[in-house]
Formats: sequence, structure tokens, C-alpha cells
Amino acid sequence: AEAHAGELPALDTELAAARARLEGLSIDPAASAAAPASEAAPSAGSEEASREFELEELQQATGGFDRSRLIGRGGFGQVFLGEAPASLAARQQLQRVAVKRADLNKLELSDLHREVAILRSCSHPHLLPLLGYCVGASAACLVFPLMVGGSLQTRLDLTASDCEYLRRMGHFTAAPKPLTWRQKLRVVVQAVDALLWMHTPTEGKGCTWHRDFKCATAQTSLLQGAPA
Repeated sequence: AEAHAGELPALDTELAAARARLEGLSIDPAASAAAPASEAAPSAGSEEASREFELEELQQATGGFDRSRLIGRGGFGQVFLGEAPASLAARQQLQRVAVKRADLNKLELSDLHREVAILRSCSHPHLLPLLGYCVGASAACLVFPLMVGGSLQTRLDLTASDCEYLRRMGHFTAAPKPLTWRQKLRVVVQAVDALLWMHTPTEGKGCTWHRDFKCATAQTSLLQGAPA
């Protein structure tokens, strides 16, 4: 955005606001600039909100982890589109969820238990909340809200396959418009805010280092392109 300063009045206004916000962020635990994130109201990913599921519940939600429901894959597992279990549908008013099933041949159960503990402790408006989990010797799954806006990388590229993926998410019936400069700048500010919150130890919260932050894993909300 800096390279295009002066070309559009609206961009200059948003760029000035982004500069001010980023300059105000600090890694000093005592700095008041970290307060907006650390004092945010607990999200659905707090320890009180996330719950343990039985494997049968998640199998039913995903049609037995049917291949037609596969919406993503990574180095340690696959992500399936699922119908929200009744308990989540009633409490969170969700209709669909994303169920990440880990490959137990590539991960140790101790590592998964550690990840669940970290995710349950994360409560920030710009971090995707952990809704539930199922960690056992037979299967290991994490349940998150389904972000129909896709990943940030998907929204930046918008290739033919990206558009087909977004259509499968159930909202877009045609290729979405490219993200505006204002949305992109908002992504930068909110991503930095979330990372700062994770990396800054405060009273009652330790420091969690995010070592794999990239556009392909940053999710976007439907309307604002906010990272999660």
C-alpha cells in the first residue's frame, strides 16, 4: 500500500489509520497498547466454551468423513465439512463446522493434547476459536467454525480452483470481487494485533509463539476479510 500512497484519497486515509494503529502496537508486556486485544471479551474458543466430542458424533457430522466433504488438507491431516452437532447448533447458532482430522501416523498424542490445551486458552476476536475436540488412540479431531470466506491466500489469488472451492463453502455462487485496499490493510492490522496478543505474556496468560503464519492458513470472514 505504501507504494501507492497519493494515488487514491480513500487509500491515503486508510493507510494513515493503519500506520497509526501499527505504531501503537508494542511487544512490551507492560504497555497499554496491548490492552485492547488482551482485554477483549472471551470468544467461543475459551476453555469454558470448547467441549470434548465422541468420535461417533463427528463421524455423523461429516458423513463418516466422506471424501466428498473434504475441503482441505495439510501436512498432518485433512479438513472435512461437517454439520454442526446439536449441542453446538443450539449454543453457537451454527449450521456447519470444519472438522480437522489429524493423521496419527505423523503426530504423537502428547503433541495433540498440547495443541488442544493451547487452543483452548486462546481467546481473541481475530483468532479462530476451538469449538471442540476429540483426542484418543483411534482418532484425533479438532472442530472449528466454518469460515465460508476461505483463506486469505484464496481471496488474493482467486484462481478458477479457488472460486470453485469458495462455491463449495456454500455462500458464493460466482467469483467474489477482489479484496479492496481497505480490506487488505484491515487484515494486516488485525493479524498483527492477534500475533502480538499471542506473543506477549500477561497476567494469567503465557507466551505462545506462532511459527507457521501464512496467507494460506489465515482465514477470512464473510464480510470483512478479517484474519483468524
